[in-house]
Amino acid sequence: MATRLLAVKVNRIRVRKSLFAITFLWSAAAASVHAQETGSLVNKYKPAQLKSVGGPAAARAALEDYAACQVGRQPARLAKLLTVRVDTAEYVALMNSLLGFDACISSGTLVVTPNTHRGALFQALYNREFKKNTPIDFKDIKSNYRELYPEDLSVEAQNWLSLLAFSECVVRSDPTAVRDLMRSLTGASSEDIAFMRIGPNLNACMPEGKKLTFSKSIIKGLLAESIYRLSLATKQQSKAQ
Repeated sequence: MATRLLAVKVNRIRVRKSLFAITFLWSAAAASVHAQETGSLVNKYKPAQLKSVGGPAAARAALEDYAACQVGRQPARLAKLLTVRVDTAEYVALMNSLLGFDACISSGTLVVTPNTHRGALFQALYNREFKKNTPIDFKDIKSNYRELYPEDLSVEAQNWLSLLAFSECVVRSDPTAVRDLMRSLTGASSEDIAFMRIGPNLNACMPEGKKLTFSKSIIKGLLAESIYRLSLATKQQSKAQ
């Protein structure tokens, strides 16, 4: 890789090194999580409460709360995620700066990777900006994420663009199911149902000859970025008409 997010410890946040990984874990069997395990306050913009974080759903809920707080308190900085290429030093600096926002953690420890953090931020952006009047028809809409990158792509950029192409295919296949996933309570039965609804499209959108599996946080984050970009493009196109 040309650039890599360094391991950083900012008070109560620990960052794992891996910036982009192509193989993740996701399966229908692993999608079942007890609803009572945790909740999420993604629309409150309060510091994440981490003292009792435990279990995969609780950890995801804490990260979503942290990201929602960041988006609510510094939206201008978060908007840069749309225009900064992932294979640049500028992106590394941006992600490191976002991890330094201690005001969004009240106590405890949160372990994040750049991919899961980015995905949670896009989920928070989507839920904040498209809470009402949510676009669900993307037939003639272009997300334009590819325009940020030159033709001579780095390996890192190639990997990321492949993941976004995959997630955008899933979003276009069933925007309503993806929207419902973004709005579902972390660890609740509604989230399980939404994951099951998009399952067939995950397989249908997989590039021929590829076999990838995803964690729930990774697939949710990828879908969040794609549905946010498509929704934003729809909004901008509507204003231009």
